[in-house]
Amino acid sequence: MTTVVLIHGGKSTGAKLQQAMPGAEVVVVYEPGLSEVYDEKSGLASKFPTLDAFMARFAPGWSRGDPLVLLGFSAGAWALRYYLRDPSARSAISAAIFLDGLYGNSGSQCNLAPYGGVIAYGQEANANPSAKRLVMTYSAAHPGPGICSNAIAAAVGAGPGVFVRGYANGDHGAQQNTVGPAVVSELIAPWIGKGAGLAHVAAGLALAGIGLAAAIFIARRR
Repeated sequence: MTTVVLIHGGKSTGAKLQQAMPGAEVVVVYEPGLSEVYDEKSGLASKFPTLDAFMARFAPGWSRGDPLVLLGFSAGAWALRYYLRDPSARSAISAAIFLDGLYGNSGSQCNLAPYGGVIAYGQEANANPSAKRLVMTYSAAHPGPGICSNAIAAAVGAGPGVFVRGYANGDHGAQQNTVGPAVVSELIAPWIGKGAGLAHVAAGLALAGIGLAAAIFIARRR
């Protein structure tokens, strides 16, 4: 089963995500506050320093090898970008979606230093687009996420696994409750349905030395 986790979202958005992916388990994680409630210094990433610990707390039904879609909206993107720094976490994430959360601009430039994990994940997605996707969206409300989304995409390089969507007339809140479900419906649901889940399982098992034949066997038994 696919698990979808929205970090820093509302229940109404969770319901829309469930409509977009009716067969998935949808989990909404919300903490009141700004980046400090999600970052690795004092927030959720500090309390749950590994992706496995985070998932065990908020989506205990998920197992490694199952498709996993993580959305970080606004402040919630701090936790997502933290987990993407870990190669073990990157290997477990099928799709990483940033919704108006990639801050770090200075004038017209983006400080890419905090986004090494995002860039690495984007490169992995371009190398294996049947198993991974990176999606970055931004509104007109905050210039930073747009500047950094495009800078990250440029650093990754063109490829089939990375998507950038700008919404010139969109406000910040709509990035969660409108854009998030829309990009999941457009870019994730049909992609997962066409075998991305199997590809992700196969890749994970191959890394463990089990191989593609075992991945297909396991997928068929589900």
